[in-house]
Amino acid sequence: MTRYVVIGAGAIGATVAAELHRAGREVVLVARGAQLAALAGGLRYLRPEAEHRIALPVAAASEVSLRTDDILVLATKTQDADAALADWATRPVPDPEGRTAAEVLPVVTLQNGLDTERAALRRFTTVYGAVIASPAGYLTPGEVESPGAPSAGLVWIGRHPGGVADARLTEIAADLTAARHPTQVVDDVARWKAGKLLMIIGNALDALYPPGRARDRAAAALRAEAVAVYRTAGVDAADLAAESTLDRSSLVTRPLPGRPPSRRSTWQSLRRGVPPETDFLNGEIVLLAALHGTTAPRNAAIRDRVRRAVAAGVPAGGLDEADLTATLPDTGVLVDPAALAAELAGPTPPVLLDVRWALGDPHGREQHRAAHLPGAVYVDLESELAGHTGDPLDGRHPLPDPADLQAAARRWGVRADRPVVVHDASGGLAAGRAWWLLRWGGHDDVRLLDGGLAGGRVRRAVGRGAGTGTG
Repeated sequence: MTRYVVIGAGAIGATVAAELHRAGREVVLVARGAQLAALAGGLRYLRPEAEHRIALPVAAASEVSLRTDDILVLATKTQDADAALADWATRPVPDPEGRTAAEVLPVVTLQNGLDTERAALRRFTTVYGAVIASPAGYLTPGEVESPGAPSAGLVWIGRHPGGVADARLTEIAADLTAARHPTQVVDDVARWKAGKLLMIIGNALDALYPPGRARDRAAAALRAEAVAVYRTAGVDAADLAAESTLDRSSLVTRPLPGRPPSRRSTWQSLRRGVPPETDFLNGEIVLLAALHGTTAPRNAAIRDRVRRAVAAGVPAGGLDEADLTATLPDTGVLVDPAALAAELAGPTPPVLLDVRWALGDPHGREQHRAAHLPGAVYVDLESELAGHTGDPLDGRHPLPDPADLQAAARRWGVRADRPVVVHDASGGLAAGRAWWLLRWGGHDDVRLLDGGLAGGRVRRAVGRGAGTGTG
């Protein structure tokens, strides 16, 4: 009978082991330190429907005797994966030819980032990379929160570096599905790993800074930079939402009685006072950029800020927006096209205002009708961004009456709870006026599209279908 040896008893490892055990699969959970001692009395497993006390088979690494029907499931943090792989690769198994674990047993890698599968292939003959989506949390030894329901997690798994599914992989997928982790077998799991990295590239921001627009903008900027690095490096990232065949609605984070909402893994690491895996998230983008002759300054800045925060003992959520602005100053007034594209695909897309105007050129509205960014609303500088006093001493474009500006902004779809991005096609002169007026009028989240509509960069990043969009 297949036995799952789950190496690492944190949030993910303990949750996977608990659900395999509850589904009737044989499992041993490998733990260490305070977690190992606490689990001797059973795992306190918190689910939305009830609290469970699970008598999981638990052991220290040195206490596990491997069998030829074992499947190793590596659930350590990414920074601990290489040492664990080196340790388990040379373990003996009862093989008549005297082969080691790395030659006989498969290893399933659950780590974030792009590094672990490559490290595993140095030692193990059979590597199954897996992407796991799970809201599980681990803060207290002997206790794991698993608020996902009805599924505890979702998994995408495939043989690395590629190839068709074999019988053992099919069995693993079936067992995980039975264990409240619906699983899809994929052909090129590296694409899915790259796709998940884009989804969690902002984990460090969640760990250090309060929620808000500044953090959302910074996350979009990190993601846009990562996408640009992928493009340079020839990395094809899967779109997990679009390409998955799993029922994603089965994984909904439910409240746990008497518990605050779960937070991401980097936050959990800082909360527990252990180094997070930022070097293998943001640092992975920095490495990939360096290997392909480019840079990733935003991801490098966040990677370095996390290091300094850990060294200084900064608690989870211990930094403010001013620190974020100082760390990523270019996410303040300007937004680049790639970052804007990421924000437009996010939960709070900005309002786009097209302020095409130039002195002596009254055809901005016609130019907007002919081609504009999808969703962009045309703003007329002459009639909407200037007053009409009739007094020549007031100048060509006096300030509009605040009430008129407010009424116009409402027509454009501007609201206090939505960010605004303004752009033009003339070097920012007209867009800059709109930016200033909206800030003067009291809106605190207005930015300029860097470069405006000049050239093709913005259309490639944002304007799929530009020229046919309506706004």
